[in-house]
Amino acid sequence: MDKEFLTITEAADYFGWSIQTLKNRMASGVLKRGIHWFKRQGEIGPRFDRAACAARIREGKGENEERGQVVIPMARGYNLKSVDQG
Repeated sequence: MDKEFLTITEAADYFGWSIQTLKNRMASGVLKRGIHWFKRQGEIGPRFDRAACAARIREGKGENEERGQVVIPMARGYNLKSVDQG
């Protein structure tokens, strides 16, 4: 099975985030080391498993997003949802 690994710049571009947003999601545990990203000894920066990251992001999307709610996947496995103002 071929896995596609991305640099931090490639991952930020792929997901449409800034590099700082990506780093924030790594630091907060939304993207977990060993699952979504890894860093080998001697490499300059982390590498991201594109498929694992995409699956994690999709967990926060779905019917709530279709209704116009903002959904943010959180580090402990739950999704933070916006409150409807209508």
